[in-house]
Amino acid sequence: MRTLDKNNIFDNRLHMYQQSNEFSTFSNNLRNWKSVSNIYSKKKLLYLDEIKPYLQKYFINHMSIIHQYCKKNNFINKQTFERILRSSGIVINNSNLESLWNSCQPSTKGISYEIFLQNFVPCQLENNQNSIGCSKDNLLSSNQCRILNYSIRINHIVKKYWQNLKDEFFSLDRYGRLFITIDQAINLMKKYCFPLNDNQQCELALLFSPKANGQFNYFDFMQHFSNQLSLKNLNQNIFSRSTYVIQSKQSWTYSPITINCILNRIRSQCVQNYGNIYRVFKMIDKNHQGYLTQIAFKQLLKQFNIHLNEEEFYHVISEIDKNQDGLISYDELYYALINDALII
Repeated sequence: MRTLDKNNIFDNRLHMYQQSNEFSTFSNNLRNWKSVSNIYSKKKLLYLDEIKPYLQKYFINHMSIIHQYCKKNNFINKQTFERILRSSGIVINNSNLESLWNSCQPSTKGISYEIFLQNFVPCQLENNQNSIGCSKDNLLSSNQCRILNYSIRINHIVKKYWQNLKDEFFSLDRYGRLFITIDQAINLMKKYCFPLNDNQQCELALLFSPKANGQFNYFDFMQHFSNQLSLKNLNQNIFSRSTYVIQSKQSWTYSPITINCILNRIRSQCVQNYGNIYRVFKMIDKNHQGYLTQIAFKQLLKQFNIHLNEEEFYHVISEIDKNQDGLISYDELYYALINDALII
């Protein structure tokens, strides 16, 4: 008969313990503790000035989470604040949590996301040596981070003057280039009292100047605030330019497309290949009548490699020809391609 010494008994009990749920929980906690200790890099964080840089780096790398909160609410309460901070994986005691909360100067409503971003997502200039480095796997680039920061601050103003801004852009860009000058953009920010100082207004305008040529892409700017609804989120029983599906095959895409996709194709082809929408309109309007017939509009579709059957063509042109007179004026084309594409 085999005799079990103390070590054998311990090994057997340990083997039995490993099979239990309790050991599984213990193992998970141990792995979590090790992962947190890796964050600390062999240095125990005790003070706010040590904890905060780690939180800032975490939130810069997880901006999509913050973005979702920003879209839903204007303020976060203390409970949500603690939940967001603890999601970083760093062990923060209640005293430091309280200090971090108070450092944001909460109001009776809580902390606004503008304040949260200022404290925990400091989007500094890329050449600033003190800025927090972003990894290649960042969900948002440094520019996108700055745009998000600004958008939180001006969101209520843009939404309040949404139609006014669209009318302003139309009056400044009659040719449909999708651009105005940087100075014109800054003047509009001042006119509608964007809560930014002069330097911030200039930087925001430059963030929407992709070629850094003094031109402000107002369409991209407005799209940033527009509700871009996906097909699956819409009620398929209600007809709209976002729900009606084009069945005809297109060589430039394999995905299911809607009337919106057709209009987006026309807009992008006009600007990319001809510089603006008006030039294409005048090119198709060879007799200088000031409008496009349905036959002329079919020529435009053909030029951009868009193929529709008669029913699909009827629905597309109905979205453009608002007065239903069978003719498309330039204003109707502009509004269908630009103004009607921007909704809130």
